[in-house]
Amino acid sequence: MRMNWAPIVCALLASGSTGESKAADAPAVDGVFGLSRVTPETYVAAWVAVDGGSVVTGVRWYQNDGLTSFPEVLAMAGNLNWPRTVSAAVPLAQDISGSGSSWNEAVFEQPVTSDSGGLYIVFHLPPGSNFEHVGNGGGFGLGYLAGDGVRRGWVSGNGEDWNPVRPERKMAVEAIVQVNKSAVKPLVLHLGTSGRQGVDAPTRHIAAGMTVFPNPFNARAETRFSLPVAGHANLDVFDLQGRRVIRLLSEDLAAGDHSVIWNGVDESGQTVASGVYYARLQAGDINITRALVLVK
Repeated sequence: MRMNWAPIVCALLASGSTGESKAADAPAVDGVFGLSRVTPETYVAAWVAVDGGSVVTGVRWYQNDGLTSFPEVLAMAGNLNWPRTVSAAVPLAQDISGSGSSWNEAVFEQPVTSDSGGLYIVFHLPPGSNFEHVGNGGGFGLGYLAGDGVRRGWVSGNGEDWNPVRPERKMAVEAIVQVNKSAVKPLVLHLGTSGRQGVDAPTRHIAAGMTVFPNPFNARAETRFSLPVAGHANLDVFDLQGRRVIRLLSEDLAAGDHSVIWNGVDESGQTVASGVYYARLQAGDINITRALVLVK
C-alpha cells in the first residue's frame, strides 16, 4: 500500500446527525459524509465480512443525494488491511441510483462470494458530485454509523492509492447475502482475481454510462457518456411533462467517451425556467435517463 499519494480528494465533510431511514429494518444513520472534490477516478470502498458459505447477491447503502447515480459498483476480495487497486475489482452493477436520505438496494448482475473472509464493495463516484449539504442536490454522500475502532472504509482519488476513513465511522454499506450457496452459481473472488482482464471475471455486455455535472447547475451542465460500440446516438432534454426541450446531439459516434454541453436553452435559443429536467441518451438498445436541476 502506498500512502505517499497527495490526496486529490479533500477531508471528509461530516454533517450533523440524521435519523432518516425509509426501510423498516434499516438502522438510523448517525450522519452522512462526502468529499469536497470528486474527480473521474474517485472511489469509495467499504469492507464487509463474507464467510465461505454465503453468496453476496447485491448491496444495501444509505445515500444522501437521490439525484446522484454511481457509474458502477464493483467488488474485490480482500481483508481488513487495505483494498487493492481498482483494476483488481469486478464490475457488478452499472448506472446505480437511489432515493435521497434513505437506504437503497441494488442487485448485482453476477452473485459473488469470497475465499478471503470478506469483500470490498467499491462505489465509483460521478465526477463533480462534490458534497455540499445533506439531502437532494447536496452531492455524493454515504451515511455512516458508529464505528468500533476498526478501519472498514477507504477513499481513493486514482483507483490505486487509498486513504482510510476514520475508524470511529462505519460506512452504512451492507452486503445482501444469500446463505444457500447451492441455489446460485457465484463468482468466487480471491486475492488473485483480476477484475477487468482475468479469467475469473464474468463475461457480460458492458452498458453505456452517463453522468451530468455540475448538478444542480446554474449556467451550463456537461453530460459525459460512454458507448461500448459505435453507432448512432441521440441526446435530448425533456421537461417534467415529457416534452422535448432541445436535442443536443444526433449523429454517428465512435465507441468510447463523449461529452455534450447544455447551456439551459430550448430549441429556439430561449433560456428555460429553473426546475428539474431530464437528459435521455438513446443509442441502439441503450436508453439512459438522468435528472438535471437548473437553479438560477
